[in-house]
Order: sequence, then structure tokens, then C-alpha cells
Amino acid sequence: MGNTQILLMRNTYLPRTFLSALLLASSLFLHAQSGTSDGTYNFSALGAENSGGTGFRKQGDKFKVSNVFTQDRTTMYANDATPGATETVIIKAEGGTKNKTFTFKDLSLRNFGQNTTLDVFTVTLRNYYGVEIGRLTLASPQSLDVYATAISSFAFSVPFPSGGFADVSEIQIDFHYADAGIAPDEMTFNNISIANVSNAVPLPLTLVEFTARKEGTGVRVHWVTANEQNVDKHVIEHSTDGIRFAPIASFPGQKNLATGSNYSYFHAQPESGKNYYRLKEVDVDGSERSYVVRTVDFAKSAVTVSGSIHGSVVIKGLSAGPYALEIADMSGQVVLKNKIANVSGDYLLPLPATFSHGTYIISLSGNGVSLAQKILLQ
Repeated sequence: MGNTQILLMRNTYLPRTFLSALLLASSLFLHAQSGTSDGTYNFSALGAENSGGTGFRKQGDKFKVSNVFTQDRTTMYANDATPGATETVIIKAEGGTKNKTFTFKDLSLRNFGQNTTLDVFTVTLRNYYGVEIGRLTLASPQSLDVYATAISSFAFSVPFPSGGFADVSEIQIDFHYADAGIAPDEMTFNNISIANVSNAVPLPLTLVEFTARKEGTGVRVHWVTANEQNVDKHVIEHSTDGIRFAPIASFPGQKNLATGSNYSYFHAQPESGKNYYRLKEVDVDGSERSYVVRTVDFAKSAVTVSGSIHGSVVIKGLSAGPYALEIADMSGQVVLKNKIANVSGDYLLPLPATFSHGTYIISLSGNGVSLAQKILLQ
């Protein structure tokens, strides 16, 4: 189609089938909706209502989708013409003889008839046991036009992982248009990209809960399992950008525990700003899988703390009020406690001559300030 544009004003729609015919050529390179090879599949084989079980239609030989979906040539759309409605649709593994889990790489969408904006687009991913393993929400309204757009390019609050989401059995999508006059049936689902289609029942771990919450100046990470088979270890990973993760703690797993277990880890030194936490499971055979990401935000404070070459601590930006200050060495042992009362602006704390040169952790709290950071004393 080259650069040809097809833009239709509301209330002047051409039939959906007409527009689909014009865009059909761009989807001919896709796989038909059958087979289990890695790749991108169209939605050209939608079954009858409830053909995939109560509430679901069969979609080719690998998926079943919500009954609300209607096929339009090689695409499908939610057949809900209610203006301003919020729609929920599900695409899930067929769960029978072909597909129980897969890696979700991407999903391609376009809007029918006009360019518009989504103010809600939430993707919830669940594993074979129905446990949430990932969630994507918009960080800001997302434009959607009449040309196919991959959701991996959407402005999510947590970036879409470059390798996709592994061990997915269900994708739930909740969406809503910013324009109250637009109905859900204007969103067209063009194709889905997948990999690692498996019909094996996943056994190693059933994750019931994974949370990360502020606890004082640190973060308490907690997770609960309902089933562990041949799990070598659990690894807590941390990131400040939601993309690059590094391990910060490891816990032995269970080789055969049907009842599951509770785990907890305290991250004593989170960074200022956003902190991302992810759980990774490592099996005894060396295989790995990562689960849902949780975010804890320690808003950056206007207060700054630094060491001085003259054996003192410099605190800048204080507003009037009492503060509690602690200094600990790198083993976590508190070596100094101090109260700061009725001070505003900058404050110089002289240190005892017994202090050795080196790196310390200073914690300051009070009057709306809560920070912990490393300082170098020279």
C-alpha cells in the first residue's frame, strides 16, 4: 500500500470489511493460525461461540479467545459497539493437546477508521496456574492510528521486556478510549508474536504472591509459593530503570514441597527514585524464569548528604524541624547516633577523632525526609 493513508471521520465510516480488504495485503506474510513454530500469527481461524469452552471461542489450534471477539478476515475485534465502554478481552493457550504455555513476544493492533487515543490499556499476564506473572499499564495516554502498531512500543510504566514474557498461559487486556464517543469495536487485533510453544504441564513453581513495600528507609520483599518441585534457588533482582536487573539476594529453593513456602527479604539500601524488584526462579536443571516486577518509589529529596575531608558530615537543604541521624559501617553496625533539632538550611556535623577513613551508610529521617545513602569519609 506504500504510504497511502486511509483516514475516516466519525459518522462517515466505510464498512469494516472494505477497510480490511485494503489492508489485507500487509498481513499475507504471516503464518496462518496453526502450528507451533516461533513466529507471528494472524487471527484467521476464529471458531464458534463457546467452541473453546464456556465463554471462549477457539482461535486456530493454539489459542482460545473471549466470545466477544468477531473475525474480520485475518484479524479480529471485540464486537461491542457501546460508546465510551471499557472492554476486557482474553487470549489464552488452548490448554489441550497443542499449547499450555508460550512466550508472549508482542501483539499488533490498529484502530478502525481514525486515529485516536487510549487512556486505559492494561495487559495482565498469568501462568498455567492462573497466577499473575506480569502486568503492564500505561504511563501516559497512548495514540493508536489506522496502521498496525506493536504494543511493545507503547509507553508503559514498566518497559516491555525485549525478550517478551515467558511461561504465559493467559493474556488479559483491559482498554478504554479517551474519546467517550468511541466504542471498543474500533480496536482491531492484527496478529500475535509468540515463541516456545509448549504442551508440557509446568511443575517447578506456583507463585501465589510477590510484593515489595516500603518499610522504614528500606524495602520489604515478600513472596509466597504454593508448589515447588526441583527448584534450586530463588533470586531477588533489583533495577533502577526497569530494564537492567542485578541480583541482590538468593534463597535456597525446595526440591519437593507440595504445600509451598513463605519467603522474605529486606533491602536496606534502596536508591532514591524508583526501585524495581523482580523474582527469578532457577531450577535444578539450570533453567530460569522471571516473574512479575514490583516498583517502590523513594522520591528524591531536596536534602543532600556528603562527607568532608575535614572529618565531618555536611547536610544541605534542611527545613526547620527535628531529625534523627545514624551512621553505620559497611557491616551494618551503627557507630554514631545524633539528634538534629530546630535546624534549617545547611548543617555541619563534626565526627569524633576515632572515626576511621572509609565508606559509611548515613540514614536521616524526620520532617518528611527519609533517606539512606553511602558517604565517603576521608
